[in-house]
Amino acid sequence: MQEATLPPATVLTLHEAVLVHINALSNESVKGFLAAQLRSEGEVKRARRALVERLLEPPRGQERAALGPLAERARWALPGAVASVIVRSAGRFSVPGADGELLSIGRGSDLVLIVPEPGTSGLIDRVREAARGRVAVVGPAVPPHETWLSLQCARLAVDRRAELPTDGAFLRVDDELSELYLLRGAPIGQLLGRRVLGVFADLPRGRAARLAETLDALLMSWGRTAPEVAQALGIHPQTARKRLRQLEEVFGDRLGDPRFRFEALPALRTHALRADTG
Repeated sequence: MQEATLPPATVLTLHEAVLVHINALSNESVKGFLAAQLRSEGEVKRARRALVERLLEPPRGQERAALGPLAERARWALPGAVASVIVRSAGRFSVPGADGELLSIGRGSDLVLIVPEPGTSGLIDRVREAARGRVAVVGPAVPPHETWLSLQCARLAVDRRAELPTDGAFLRVDDELSELYLLRGAPIGQLLGRRVLGVFADLPRGRAARLAETLDALLMSWGRTAPEVAQALGIHPQTARKRLRQLEEVFGDRLGDPRFRFEALPALRTHALRADTG
């Protein structure tokens, strides 16, 4: 090893050049790291969007692609259950501290959230708090591969209401599933209604409506007695007896047929739902 004796001015110049080179290398390293991080974040965002689209797409045929690999790329722990939430006219909406846990996608002016473990994670309560002043509709809890069905229920619950509260509301559809089921099959329910309830078509509208509500009360009663029907409708038992006799005149022995009763009840419910939704 040999020592070189250089003039101080030369040493200073070399020292400065080395520092500049090290600084340049450091800057390039930071840029490379940030670029790699952005690429990684971009890939995660794309994977999360693809996962949302997959979850909200109804199945086609019997084969169902595994969600695990896509969820792993999206850095989203695949839960045992999820619920879809529609936040109406969401605008700038977020749930503090839950960005990594919730999946979301825009649908027009609405925001659709996919909430993992809605019954135990506490996320639904945080969504409720964040949605204060807005209308949010929560679909039923389902396995992840049925996320689309939870969204469908929430959407039907929104569509069946002629008006929604303007000052915000947090609605759950679990108690509406029978109505949503009938609405989904409303065209078939209409056919069934014409077949089962077509005998009312020749009656005056008022009488037909009274007999329809009486038939509904009769089918919903345990003992199918006049006092039960009267209590359900808030009318006098004698009036109930008169209406029941009229139903017997219209339907005859069919009132005792289990198949008729099975078909008549959803037909009545579908008719009522169609009347409510206009």
